[in-house]
Amino acid sequence: MMRGLSMLLCIALLATASRAQQVTVRSGEHDGFSRLVIGLPERVPWSLERLGNDRILRLDRAGLEFETDTVFDLIPRTRLVSLDQIGGNAGSALRLTLDCGCPVEGFWYGASFLVVDIRDPAPDQNGEDETAQSGPPPLTDLWKDLATARRSLAGALAAKRLGNHLQARPATQGPRRTAAAKAIAGSRARLLRELGRAAAFGLVSPRRRPPQPGAAADHAAEKARRESKPSPPDTPVRPDALSLTARSGLDDSMVGTSFSDTVAPDGRLCLSATALAPGTWGGTGPFAAEIGALRLRLSAERDRTDPDVALTLARRYLHYGFGAEAANTLALADPDRREAAILGALAAVMDTGHAPPGSILAGQLTCEGPAALWSALSYASLPENVAIDDDAVLRGLSALPRHLRDHLGPLLSRRFLASGRKPTADRIRRLLARDGQEEPPAERLAGAELDLAEGRPARADAKLEEVVDSNGETAPEALLRRIEARLADGRGIPPEMAQLAGAFAQEHRDNPVGPDLARAYVVATAAAGDFDTAFSELDRLVPDLPGDSERKVTTRLLALLAGNADDLTFLRHGAARRTDAPGLVGTVNNNVAKRLLDLGFTNLAAAYLAPDTEGPGRRNQQILRARASLQSGRPRQAEVDLLGLSGPDANRWRARARSMTGQHRAAQALYAGAEASGRAAREAFLAGDWEGARKINDPALRAIAEILPEPGATATQTGLLGRSRGSAERARLIRTAIIEVLRSPVE
Repeated sequence: MMRGLSMLLCIALLATASRAQQVTVRSGEHDGFSRLVIGLPERVPWSLERLGNDRILRLDRAGLEFETDTVFDLIPRTRLVSLDQIGGNAGSALRLTLDCGCPVEGFWYGASFLVVDIRDPAPDQNGEDETAQSGPPPLTDLWKDLATARRSLAGALAAKRLGNHLQARPATQGPRRTAAAKAIAGSRARLLRELGRAAAFGLVSPRRRPPQPGAAADHAAEKARRESKPSPPDTPVRPDALSLTARSGLDDSMVGTSFSDTVAPDGRLCLSATALAPGTWGGTGPFAAEIGALRLRLSAERDRTDPDVALTLARRYLHYGFGAEAANTLALADPDRREAAILGALAAVMDTGHAPPGSILAGQLTCEGPAALWSALSYASLPENVAIDDDAVLRGLSALPRHLRDHLGPLLSRRFLASGRKPTADRIRRLLARDGQEEPPAERLAGAELDLAEGRPARADAKLEEVVDSNGETAPEALLRRIEARLADGRGIPPEMAQLAGAFAQEHRDNPVGPDLARAYVVATAAAGDFDTAFSELDRLVPDLPGDSERKVTTRLLALLAGNADDLTFLRHGAARRTDAPGLVGTVNNNVAKRLLDLGFTNLAAAYLAPDTEGPGRRNQQILRARASLQSGRPRQAEVDLLGLSGPDANRWRARARSMTGQHRAAQALYAGAEASGRAAREAFLAGDWEGARKINDPALRAIAEILPEPGATATQTGLLGRSRGSAERARLIRTAIIEVLRSPVE
């Protein structure tokens, strides 16, 4: 009994292993010959045998099943009457029934396309035909054949997709007519889409009427080629022959993929759904047993590895989300195989969250299948001003197994959110939470990002704290985002949060997130008020930070130092920092210099103002430079610093420079124009302009100006007693006014 069951099981396994592989046969009609194009998985030995008026095409590969249903949609039955498979699936042979004594020849094109041409018999052939295996036709004629074959292929694509929609329909009335109109409109849309797909491959192009002489020459060349016999395959190449290889986008983009799933509606090339289906690459047994069995098969022979098993093992790893392991396995596969490139890009997405720039997944954001999902995941940040088929992305994400959806979905949501596509990010979040289960930490992190984008910082902070407390894989990234959000919102950083960032930075120092954690630790320590530790840790971590991280962190520390530190701490670290480091943000330099000027340290401020600032901080830098020049007693240099500037703020410092050089009337005018009434009054007083001083709204100076007599005013007073009384009164008023002037603050 057991023996019988074992035999049945073996027979079932053999039947499964020998399942036929479908091969599509396409056709095209040309001037003087009909062409068949057979897309095989790879090149195999073949032969053409004559059997009466028929031809037998035999392929040295078992298990092929030929699809010939659409062959006669594009060619008449004038040369080829019928095309049938013989010998069953194991035979891998086609019978070509001819209605003429036509020569039949075949040749390879591209990586795996077998082309069979059935030509009209030559006039002097007298019904005797020939069967030949030949190389490709001459280069000029080959391009003509390719163009015709491409047009035929475009028609096949359209016919396959349109079905019977283009058949004539009788005119009807009422609902039937409406339905027919909708069907025709749908067929027209599909036809236009298929034409766009064919144009993207270069299968169709605008038809231009050639000049008559050229047309005659082409016809003569075609006739001469038909009458000439092809050279045998082993004929030596002539020295003057061109060493060229013709390739088409079909070779690299369509072999092994479905023709109905290779081009987006806008004409972009798309990978097929079968090439991007990690959800279907799992097995039926336990993970350890499946991986172990495949690894044994990988190196079954000594010093040799099976590249096909390597691809299978990589797919199995990708099904479970192990990107690094899949990438290591792919190193044992054939690197030139297209499947290896696709799997390598998927492995990078699984491991690092994105593929390398320019990967095979890029540029497919408008595809209708899962290619849109994986193309979006392949970018570190989504490209701007590029159309994305959001529905296709969500369909692809929904089709993934739960464990892959939980792994990739939150990352995808955050990527859409970072690119300004908040509605799509919210749809992804709802998709991930639709089954009512508790959100994993990665999904809570994506939800916190969405809350921040919608202006709910407190709610986002609470979610980020939960993710950090979970101490899971996403905890370091959540802590980073929490620190950044608090700094951007002006909220403080508790010392415990800064210390946790330091612990995470040490733990993940060898991971990609390590440098970001180190930077966040230093900045968080400074934001917590411990500037001494922050600058000390910065000096310790600088050798391990990549690129210009020192400049970025120093800039943020100086900004916090200028805004939050006490005077003593500010002076200690502000004076000790190198101010000649290139690339420090100009606005930060300006803030540090302003506080140093307020404290009276002009030379230190000038060091921060020495590097030229570009952009919005340039104007403020010029004004601060003028202020530093005035504080160091250089009014002429201050006016040079203010060249090109206008406005009340610039005029105030320009007026002060004029006052320092004794130009009080000019300074009075500049102050008055800058709406600095107190300063203008003092300049009028210093200039002796009592009339101008009376017009100033400063009470003390206006009182002095009103007390001081105008020329000839004393002559109007009579009598010694009256003049004496007037002089005493003016003296009292002047003394009172001077006291008020001395008490008034300097503006």
